[in-house]
Amino acid sequence: MTDYKLFTTPSEEYSWTLPSNWEQYEEEGSYAFFNTTSWTGNLRITPMVLQEKPGSQKNNASRYIEDEIRENEQAIKMDLGEYECAFYKSGTRDDDCIIYYWITGKENTLFTCTFTIDKEQELSKENEVELNVIRQVVASIRIK
Repeated sequence: MTDYKLFTTPSEEYSWTLPSNWEQYEEEGSYAFFNTTSWTGNLRITPMVLQEKPGSQKNNASRYIEDEIRENEQAIKMDLGEYECAFYKSGTRDDDCIIYYWITGKENTLFTCTFTIDKEQELSKENEVELNVIRQVVASIRIK
């Protein structure tokens, strides 16, 4: 069983829970984390405030997620925590890494969450366990 800790952004606008053995590292524009016990990948959570356009819906995040699912044939819709989510994975240009994506949020706040691993980890039991942990982190995202 994994122990979790609460992470709150410096602005106190957003929070989520992380495994207690994960630490933050510097990444401009994102909140980035890794497992300090055994490297299993890099997690990045990037919040964005969507500009509300005159006459647009209040829930622009939902519209963005629906567009992602419609336009990206690999994306599937899922519910994680309080928000709906688009999920997909892709390889990198040099094909040595796999990146998992979760696009989630509500109203005019959108989060792009990515988890990057080495390609040889993709089918491992450790990666399967870690993906469950990442889904719990994404599901725990809260907007204050």
